[in-house]
Amino acid sequence: MKFLSSFIKEIVLASRSFYFYIEIGMAIVLLLIMLFVVPDSFDNRSTEYIYYDLPKELVDTIKSDMLKQDLDHKSEEINMDIEDREVSVSYYKTDNKKYYIVNTNKQDLIDIAKDKKKLGIVMKLNEKKEMIYDYFLQGYETDRLKNIYKLVHAKSSVDSLEQSIKNQEVVTTGNYDKLSDRENSLPPMLAINCGLMGIFIIAAYVFLDKKEGTIRAFAVSPCPIYQYLLSKTGIITITGIVSSLIILIPLMGSTPNYLMLIVLLVATGFFSSSIGLLIASFFKDVIESMGTIVVVLITFVLPVIGYYIPSWNPQWLSYIPSYQIIQSIKEIILQNGDMSYVALSSLRVVAIGIVVFIIANLRYKKILSV
Repeated sequence: MKFLSSFIKEIVLASRSFYFYIEIGMAIVLLLIMLFVVPDSFDNRSTEYIYYDLPKELVDTIKSDMLKQDLDHKSEEINMDIEDREVSVSYYKTDNKKYYIVNTNKQDLIDIAKDKKKLGIVMKLNEKKEMIYDYFLQGYETDRLKNIYKLVHAKSSVDSLEQSIKNQEVVTTGNYDKLSDRENSLPPMLAINCGLMGIFIIAAYVFLDKKEGTIRAFAVSPCPIYQYLLSKTGIITITGIVSSLIILIPLMGSTPNYLMLIVLLVATGFFSSSIGLLIASFFKDVIESMGTIVVVLITFVLPVIGYYIPSWNPQWLSYIPSYQIIQSIKEIILQNGDMSYVALSSLRVVAIGIVVFIIANLRYKKILSV
């Protein structure tokens, strides 16, 4: 009952605090950004600027083939402003590329490629009436990329590669539904806003109580110090759950497994709160602790980089708790997500949180007994 009474008091105090509304307000802002700024699917089409230095009959044939590949089977004639002049361009859009065909001359293509910082290609015939390509690069391309450009139009190599790809058997072993680009950005966003931000916010709560003498008064009360610390973690957990639901329900509806989401957020809230409590025990105010908090937050944000850049995803990232939190949220919002992974990750995060909380409790007992 003493803990419940302390917890209710913390809720009342938190509702009057500026920090409480920061997290709720941030959740609303993120929701608005996701709804009105972030598209449901990003346009991943590559862009090419091309000039055909070819006979008119051959150009017409190429453009006719491109019309068949175009999404709406028609080109768009546009004028591009380059160096205070307009250049006539034909625009085509396929499933994976955007083509801008320069209708004037080679120099206009070079100027456009330079202005747009994109690859420029001139297609022409050699003495043997074979198609050859001139590439106009920006200067920062790697040797590997240049070699790919040389290889991509080596017909014999491409033909053999294409045949190898066709002969390769692909078997799908899972039954996962794909997330849209907007939905795929939710796991790191929720992990940061509703988990890692708890480290900073709970530290701010503790520093405020230090300033007002609340902790010192609590130390001489009959209640043990761990109840005070647990009540603080409870506040962070509740605000984390509320802010997560504010973001998730309008975007995902009934798709996520909300029961497992609450389990994970309770574990995440307890873990991040314990980290924040331990950090706050070593400093007098937010300013002194800011360096340590920033280092901790950067460490926990590293898995976010690996999430968005799969090519940089070393094994050691998986040992950072935020990595498991992010992956667990992704499993939760998938229709056929692996809930056993979520449960196991929650247990791991809670276990780490318990160890950190015990250390933090010993720290506060020590500093309050002085």
